Amino acid sequence: MNLNYDQQPEALIELLAKADQSISDHHIAVDYDGEVLLDPQVQYPHVPLHRYRFHTRVWQAGMRSTQKLRELHHTLITLLHTGADHGDLSLAA
Repeated sequence: MNLNYDQQPEALIELLAKADQSISDHHIAVDYDGEVLLDPQVQYPHVPLHRYRFHTRVWQAGMRSTQKLRELHHTLITLLHTGADHGDLSLAA
């Protein structure tokens, strides 16, 4: 999903629904073009998380809460549009 085109929280919720349920926590990274990647270290192991615009870790328990996911989506959209750059957001959704 891309935050520049998928402005609705349902797009993020749908992406996270595809997460591997056997893993207790997941990384979410947002690239410079707004692309949201779920566990990018699996698909792109050669790219360290700090190379993305920003990233955070989301625990499986938090992913079950629609309210927490809506808050996470709002935070990601806000950071994207305010020009936030680099770093771990330390959001525990």
